[in-house]
Amino acid sequence: MKRSARRVVLMLASEHDLHADAVLLGLESKGVPVVRLDPESEWTEGTSISLRVGSGGVAGELQHRGAAIPLDSIGAVYCRSWNFFRAMDVDPIERHLRLHEMRAGLLTLGRTLRDRLWINEPWLEDAMEPKAIQAAAAMSHGLECPETLITSDPLEALRFWERCDGDIVIKQLSDVSLIDDSELACEDGGVYGFFTERVPREALEAGGESIRAAPVLLQRRVDKAADLRVTVVGERIFAHRIESQASAMARTDFRKDPGLHHAVVPVPAVLGSSLLGLVRSWGLHFAACDFVETPDGRLVFLEANPSGNWLWLEGPEEHPILESV
Repeated sequence: MKRSARRVVLMLASEHDLHADAVLLGLESKGVPVVRLDPESEWTEGTSISLRVGSGGVAGELQHRGAAIPLDSIGAVYCRSWNFFRAMDVDPIERHLRLHEMRAGLLTLGRTLRDRLWINEPWLEDAMEPKAIQAAAAMSHGLECPETLITSDPLEALRFWERCDGDIVIKQLSDVSLIDDSELACEDGGVYGFFTERVPREALEAGGESIRAAPVLLQRRVDKAADLRVTVVGERIFAHRIESQASAMARTDFRKDPGLHHAVVPVPAVLGSSLLGLVRSWGLHFAACDFVETPDGRLVFLEANPSGNWLWLEGPEEHPILESV
């Protein structure tokens, strides 16, 4: 079996991830070998891992498509997906067990490689994913955030509506994605998740049972001149101004209109310093961060996505974010 002696990038991404495809092609064009595994598949078909535990730690190798890749040749891990293939409820218990063992094996491999460069370590992403945790951390780094309430108490929701003079929005608390078309529709024609929307008082009054059934995230609405997507890659920052207010359907949530004009804009030095400090505090090397630009020029932090997409921001000729990754 041929052995790999060069520094290798381990890529963890779903089979149909266009961003992973772009990074893979970019690395290979630079002569960097890549081993790509899809955690969401039955990845052991054609791939095996061997880990040997000793007093000096864990050593071993990956065997992938006829090549043996020693773990000490893996220099970095590009992780776009840390979701795992799951058995159906009707599957036999043996299949459930096998898939859980596969998951545990990949988890062990990932933890064994913790001293390598990760974009990003998924367990660190998990720690910063809750929006309330993000907002508190952002404010501690000097960023402005909207007044926010997470509650499953309908009366508390109504009090918040009154405190904000009836000008609030509801946002999705969980991380189900609405960005990619492939993720929008369920098999039965329904929709996963929901967009950010303004909330009238009657909706809160009528939705008491829904609020009791699951917590809601409510925020004081921020007046917008535009939206900003600010992408952090290592020490570099890329800002794009999205003309969300030019489209009636996108004024509250720019994701509703994929045809919005956007342009590169400079990043204010103070914002850049605070944002880099925030992303570093999470231990991450990549984050796609959303801000509101207010009519009076303030930049208000909304949230950070540690696996956010960026290809839609780049032109056909220049790919500075891709190159930075």
